[in-house]
Amino acid sequence: MKAVFVEKLNKKDKYPLVAVPFYKGKKQAEECFSVKELKEQYDPILKLGDFKGDQGAIHFLYPDNGICRLALVGLGDKLKDQNTFRKGYASLVKKCRANKIKEIVVLLDGFTEEQVEGIFDGILSMNYRFDLYKKSLPLIEKVTFVGKKHNDLFEEKEKLFKGVYLTRDLVNENADQVTPSYLAKVAKDLEKKSAKVKTTILDKKKLEKEKMGLLLAVSRGSSIEPRLITVEYHGGKKGEKPIVLIGKGITYDTGGLSLKPTSGMLDMKADMGGAGCVLGTMEALINLGIKKNVVGVVTSAENSIDGNSYKIGDVYKSLSGKSVEINNTDAEGRLALADAIEYSNKYLNPKCIIDLATLTGGILVALGDEVTGLFTDDDKLATQLEKASEKSGEQIWRMPIHADYRKLLDSEIADIVNSAGRNASAITAALFLKEFVGKTPWVHFDIAGPAFYDKPRGIYPTQATGIGVKLLIEFLKKKDV
Repeated sequence: MKAVFVEKLNKKDKYPLVAVPFYKGKKQAEECFSVKELKEQYDPILKLGDFKGDQGAIHFLYPDNGICRLALVGLGDKLKDQNTFRKGYASLVKKCRANKIKEIVVLLDGFTEEQVEGIFDGILSMNYRFDLYKKSLPLIEKVTFVGKKHNDLFEEKEKLFKGVYLTRDLVNENADQVTPSYLAKVAKDLEKKSAKVKTTILDKKKLEKEKMGLLLAVSRGSSIEPRLITVEYHGGKKGEKPIVLIGKGITYDTGGLSLKPTSGMLDMKADMGGAGCVLGTMEALINLGIKKNVVGVVTSAENSIDGNSYKIGDVYKSLSGKSVEINNTDAEGRLALADAIEYSNKYLNPKCIIDLATLTGGILVALGDEVTGLFTDDDKLATQLEKASEKSGEQIWRMPIHADYRKLLDSEIADIVNSAGRNASAITAALFLKEFVGKTPWVHFDIAGPAFYDKPRGIYPTQATGIGVKLLIEFLKKKDV
């Protein structure tokens, strides 16, 4: 998308569409700021009360002054929250794309830099398509921004959204295409973007040599071999401990012998959303040149089913040496993560570990599908991530790690069992992971809710949202992290 910044509208130019923003009013929409040359065109509509400025409302007008269309953009209640602007301008882009409008004008005068940032977020988030298999609506190709110039801010946002788009592309693509080896190739390609990046890939033989028995167990029922992928980004001081990001990369999840019903498999190509998020974050990190040492770790396998599938009732050993009794082969993501966490502690000397996974259905019961669950015992990390969440607009909620529930994971024949059933399932999944963390500061994000939608919602187009990338980048940008 081409972005052009100008100081004011040129009366001689013809514009396909000019967007004018309004807050919600009781009787009629309230102007965000007066636009004298356009006011006479939209004033009659406001006085009639046909447009009240409701959140996401878009109303087209067709004036006779050289402008082909005016789009009245409803921002909802007059709040400082950036999401007001994200949602309003995402709705504008959605409406314009539906009407095959490829060029728009957006007025920025009168808005703060924070509000402008929200506008950019909304536009860039909704102006995405994945159309390898079906032709989708055209993208907006050009935006002219009128008012104070924010070129640097927009360029920064574009670099960030390249990471978001990579995450979406990986999650949206067929599971037959996005295999563990495909994720490894994407990770390897990141080396070409910067001399500060080094990618290491462990194939099945190397995983066997490392005795990563849990990741290997998950992959047993598939003809597709697993991978453990690390992407090291050396952007900070030499010798400084890295922040390690671990993504669950189950490229397709049948549930194994604990077979899911058909309806439960419909979005299982998205079960590598955590891995996609980590790779997208590394892409954005490289593009932005953030001065931190960060390692992205992807633990990847396909949880399929055949005669070699790992079995309910059997015991498998982790890289750490802990033995795990399997009572649910559909609780496979935590097994892959456990080996990755132990590997990170063993080889990467992490400052902290943050894992992201579409891990449990229980988190949807607890928080719905718009909020990510955060689990940690580290108050400082929790506070830093909550502040990053407020800035990014990606909602998180801190969940308890109730120590008494640990007994639900007790096993008569192994050190731990991999599933404690339905009650408090998101919490017991976090407690399972905690067993492998040791003393390293650690955060677990359960992104099962907001990682994938079956239709457009808020600022997100259909299917993959790319959730987590913006949050992690905001976190990594802070000096005190």
